Amino acid sequence: MKRLRTDEYLDFKNQLREIKRDFELIETTYTKRINLEKNKFMFADDYNDFRELKLINLTKKDCQDYCDKKQVQPIHETEIDFYKFYSKNLFNNEYKFVYKVDLTSAYWTYSVNQGIVSEETNKYFLENEKNFINGGKKARLKALGSCATKKLKTIYKNGVQEGYPTIIVNDQLRNLYLNICNEIDRVMKSVSIKFSNHCIYYYWDCLFLENSVNLEEVQNFIKDFGFLSKFENSVITANTKYSPGLRDIKTNIVYPIRIEDC
Repeated sequence: MKRLRTDEYLDFKNQLREIKRDFELIETTYTKRINLEKNKFMFADDYNDFRELKLINLTKKDCQDYCDKKQVQPIHETEIDFYKFYSKNLFNNEYKFVYKVDLTSAYWTYSVNQGIVSEETNKYFLENEKNFINGGKKARLKALGSCATKKLKTIYKNGVQEGYPTIIVNDQLRNLYLNICNEIDRVMKSVSIKFSNHCIYYYWDCLFLENSVNLEEVQNFIKDFGFLSKFENSVITANTKYSPGLRDIKTNIVYPIRIEDC
């Protein structure tokens, strides 16, 4: 596969159209690839992008191998909450000092521990963690998330687009990814139930807890599930009337709240 810069993509594509070549265009959120009969061209801005792409390819291969060997329970994304707001007593515009607790590398750790991601792939990640263009955390999330990625494929014949773009998704890998998400969601629910008097909200793999909670007890409980965690002091407020959302004042991130949880 040949590598070109992202800013070369449009000129390259237009030249192929002008000389009436047949080619296939594959697009994802992060990548663009043009396939000719004998050559493939990937467009990226930095060599580190390709380290990330290698991690994605290694991870997807591991996940496919896992699916080929084991039967993975079918699951639909509507069965997973991903986030939940518990504190109906957190009034609008009230500021609260809280603990924000993050599970460390939750999805990746679970995948490695379950043998979904191989030790070889994990070793590659650890060796390159500091070199990924967007950091190790995003590289891990992109690698696992790629299993659920929907690709857009467009065919060009004699330089002219043939029909409409088609969406490509690997249903096996997407189902495996959702199972991973579901397992982490179950852990978050367990923590929320265990510390129900203190839990305000969780989002994917982070929790907001009243700062009156016994933090050591929380982290030990999380460790029982096989995860390490880290925490920081934060300040939050919530709007539950018109456009429900929880705002982390320190990061200025707004987390979604379902109306039915208000």
